[in-house]
Amino acid sequence: MGQWGEALRKYEAALEMYRRLFEGDHPSVATSLNGVAFCLNFLGRPAEALPKFEAALEMRQRLFEGDHPDVAVSLNGVALCLDSLGRSAEALRKYEAALEMRQRLFEGDHTYVAESLNNVAGCLQSLGRPAKALRKLEAALEMRQRLFKGDHPDVAESLNNVAGCLQSLGRPAEALPKFEAALEMCQRHFEGDHPYVAVSLNQLALCLRTLGRPAEALPKFEAALEMYQRLFEDDHPDVARGLHNLASCLQTLGRPAEALPKFEAALEMCLRLFEGDHPNVATSLHSVATCLQALGRSAEALPKYEAGLEMRQRLFKGNHPSVAESLNYVAGCLQSLGRSAEALPKFEATLEMCRRGLPPGHPHTLYPQIGLAKTLSALGRHAEAEPLLLDAAKQCERSGVCWRMHWRSVVEGSVQLYDAWHGAEPDKGYDAKATEWRAKLATDTNEETSQPG
Repeated sequence: MGQWGEALRKYEAALEMYRRLFEGDHPSVATSLNGVAFCLNFLGRPAEALPKFEAALEMRQRLFEGDHPDVAVSLNGVALCLDSLGRSAEALRKYEAALEMRQRLFEGDHTYVAESLNNVAGCLQSLGRPAKALRKLEAALEMRQRLFKGDHPDVAESLNNVAGCLQSLGRPAEALPKFEAALEMCQRHFEGDHPYVAVSLNQLALCLRTLGRPAEALPKFEAALEMYQRLFEDDHPDVARGLHNLASCLQTLGRPAEALPKFEAALEMCLRLFEGDHPNVATSLHSVATCLQALGRSAEALPKYEAGLEMRQRLFKGNHPSVAESLNYVAGCLQSLGRSAEALPKFEATLEMCRRGLPPGHPHTLYPQIGLAKTLSALGRHAEAEPLLLDAAKQCERSGVCWRMHWRSVVEGSVQLYDAWHGAEPDKGYDAKATEWRAKLATDTNEETSQPG
């Protein structure tokens, strides 16, 4: 029912009673410990939850030799908590151990197997491996649809998760109907406020914003935040996420002055919730910086961008979308401050990371590609910039998502390139090319009618 606080009080009472009844290890003590930990984690208190999850796991491993359903539950709980604490690499090993144990214990379809497939996949996404995650998420959804006919929270969760993975792979148009189906199922299943309903509202709004429909997304972000605030009275990761996402939508709608205090409130809440490095803190630092830059305060934005990048580099090793995002924005901020020579290697590193870590044609790869082209142009290296912009234009013409996200930037970059090139080499006809791109800028103002399907 989503009433984590009330559940916690009852689990704590049960734990105290069982400890009076049974000395030492006992299955009921372990079950209550695990329940207390589960509620603490969902109340946004993972640092308190972890030692309880670990104590329950150790007790169950002493009580039950070899594979046992309760041991797998505790392995899964420890992993869940580690993931909440931003320790996804450690979490993945435990999620995988729980999945393997459950597959040995239960032949064929089973709710626990589906849960573990879902959790392993979610952790893979956190680690920047969405293509590998998608297969497991789809398998979990298919299993849950076989297990549960009609509306069910587990089916709704899997629909949301498959859709979220599709969106992270640059396929939001495929994700949207799944997000809509998940929200409708949650609203039918749960009356009034419920965490699953709030999550579904938030996820659907994120997809609408990605598809260039922020005005439709805004009321859903507002409804999700209001629901989170009614559900959780104190600081909570979901409240911070709701503040952050609403602010991001306001910024997309050209309202950065309204967005900034919400971004700052989300950052302050994350700093209270999480000690040390955490993905949510890094994301909030990054977002405050983007808003400051949108307000023309790039000098203030740069140190926040850099702090977010450094935190993400400590959290995520190798290719990771969040590290690439931070690198790209640090480079863009340097470029806006007129420091093109410093921006150049960062754009190059970001583009290489995106090409290694994202599937071909992913729209996020165009962010550093266009940034690199503009930087090369600013440095007078026009012949190197031109093919990058022409390739970006072709990708926009092939993809509606790329068009919505990047076309205007491609056109503006091309005008700047050919103007600068004409200034350097006035007799080569680059002024005519600049004029041609200016005409595109004038005629392509209506995205809904001019973008490709």
